[in-house]
Amino acid sequence: MLTDFGVDVIYSNSTNSIRDPLALPISDGQWHTFSLQEQNSKLLAEFDTFPSTPLLAPFSLTRFGIDKNARLVLGKGFNSTGFKGCLQKITFNDFPEISFLPKDTFSGNLNTVLHFVPIQRENIQSDGCHSTEVCGALNPCKNGASCIDHFYLKECRCSAGFEGEFCERNKDECAGHESCGKNGKCVDGIGDFICQCMPGFVGEKCETALDLCRQNPCQNGGKCESLSNGTYACNCDEQYFGRRCQQKRSVTCTARPCENGGICKDSEDGTVECECPEGDNCAQFADICHLSGQSFCKHGACKNIFGGALCTCDEGWTGSRCDIDEDECAEFPCNNNGTCINTAGGFRCECAPFYLGSRCEIQGICATEPCLHGTCVQHSAKEHTCNCDKGFEGSRCDEQIDYCKDEPCQNGATCQKLIGAFKCSCIAGFTGDTCETDIDDCVIGSCANNGKCLDRVNGFECACNGTGFKGAQCTEDINECIINVNVKMDILDQNVIW
Repeated sequence: MLTDFGVDVIYSNSTNSIRDPLALPISDGQWHTFSLQEQNSKLLAEFDTFPSTPLLAPFSLTRFGIDKNARLVLGKGFNSTGFKGCLQKITFNDFPEISFLPKDTFSGNLNTVLHFVPIQRENIQSDGCHSTEVCGALNPCKNGASCIDHFYLKECRCSAGFEGEFCERNKDECAGHESCGKNGKCVDGIGDFICQCMPGFVGEKCETALDLCRQNPCQNGGKCESLSNGTYACNCDEQYFGRRCQQKRSVTCTARPCENGGICKDSEDGTVECECPEGDNCAQFADICHLSGQSFCKHGACKNIFGGALCTCDEGWTGSRCDIDEDECAEFPCNNNGTCINTAGGFRCECAPFYLGSRCEIQGICATEPCLHGTCVQHSAKEHTCNCDKGFEGSRCDEQIDYCKDEPCQNGATCQKLIGAFKCSCIAGFTGDTCETDIDDCVIGSCANNGKCLDRVNGFECACNGTGFKGAQCTEDINECIINVNVKMDILDQNVIW
């Protein structure tokens, strides 16, 4: 039995029946060849060019044939669901090809051989293979997809970036692969994806590490070293410290700052530490941080150290007293072609259109150009509105407006659909944008000799009464003398006396 989902083979003896469904794709609008044959007491199924497949049901054949009075049902079974479509070239063993024609049309050699005779015919069409339209006037496909009619089957051909039976889902182009490598994050768009790179990496797939040492960010003779994670490190001279060697040490152990036998150690914050012997006291440091009641460090925390004070600067500031604005833009913090603006103690990113975030790291939906014929207005990273160009509508401005739908053309004119407009092709005798105006064919001089012009569709008519003229344009002179003579004779013939 043929169904919309494949082929079901049903076989039975006098007491039991077995159903063996074969997962064969037949409902796709194409012709397919299917056959069953016996081999070694088993049934083999053949489908198109695929290899023969043995049926899996536990049985063996004792005879593979058909009785003379057997009934063979083709297509949809009586009072059951089943195959709806076209069948051709159906044969059984060496019998002649099975015909769907009525029994009374059989003749010739067919009457001399054993053959199948149709005993019941239902819904048989013999004028070719046809199907009903499935797509219909209202396109069931979403997001600009086109609906294709196959045989009793519709197919939605999706626009780039969409999937699903009706193209209703945005396809995740990031799924299933590491498109952006280990140095970036994949952000899905419509029909495409982009890579948001980690700081220090650029490229379509974040494959290129920026050479941050190229502009020599290390100060005071520090040596710049590029690191594999896209950053850099500064190897500072003994007198300096900080990320970019921007701060000078107020004292080093070479100056022997520790008294009373204390052991000096350089610390990572640019100071020194004195480890005092047990039972002895180190010298007291002066309170440099609060001299004259003012803060020694302009934008940071102050710590008294031997011979001075140490400033731990707030983010965005540098210098021995944290009074120098640090140029954060030197490390290219803005992503996706954003422009970095250095500010006091920080920075600001001016993002390219449709990119968001403090570092322009978030791609807005409008960056994927979702509006096919319109302007995208972005409300958030994933929310937008399409302002459609004239002549288009729909959530993506992908549907052309049919201005001819309301039949604007008058007087039998033909409407031509244009983008954002329509054009009326008028029949002869009419004019105007919608062919609403009857052309006045009674131009000056149309009727001669004072004849009255009467406008008609695509023409005119001259009323010559009382002018002494006749003809289409009152140009033929009427001979009144001939008319009077005839009248006189008529009077005489009637014996009328004046």
